[in-house]
Amino acid sequence: MEYLESRDYFVNTSRLDVSRSQIETVTDEAWRALQSVDQVDLSGNHLVTLPRLLQRGNITFLWIALHNNPLSCECDQSWLAEWLRSLGSTVHQPDSVKCNSPEWLQNRSIVSLQPDDYCRNPSLERALNALKVRVDRIALLVQIIFFIYLLTILLILHF
Repeated sequence: MEYLESRDYFVNTSRLDVSRSQIETVTDEAWRALQSVDQVDLSGNHLVTLPRLLQRGNITFLWIALHNNPLSCECDQSWLAEWLRSLGSTVHQPDSVKCNSPEWLQNRSIVSLQPDDYCRNPSLERALNALKVRVDRIALLVQIIFFIYLLTILLILHF
């Protein structure tokens, strides 16, 4: 696994371009140290998740590029859109920072997402709604059959 770790020279670095470097992970220490770098280009790597430390630690950047990474937009990453929006114009090509997974969010711009978009599976919701309609129809059919049964019993007892 390729990773980016903190280096002492980051404090004296104005531009760090590690784009297309096969990076899969950036250590927490590196994220903290990268704040001191004027421009950080992490585009075109293999970053799937970003640590919650970025939001919790109030880590900000003067300029950062994160596009063209296969970022996950699973439930546990729902904080990501808000964090990216909070960075504003410091994110290079913010609309190009896109979800790679799950399938229903694939290629969606992360900054366009709302927190509830992350944990909703529209395909599953449609299937559950269709199942609910079927269950409702079955329940209605059972009620009709029961009513007919009772009506038959009453007619038999009456005669």
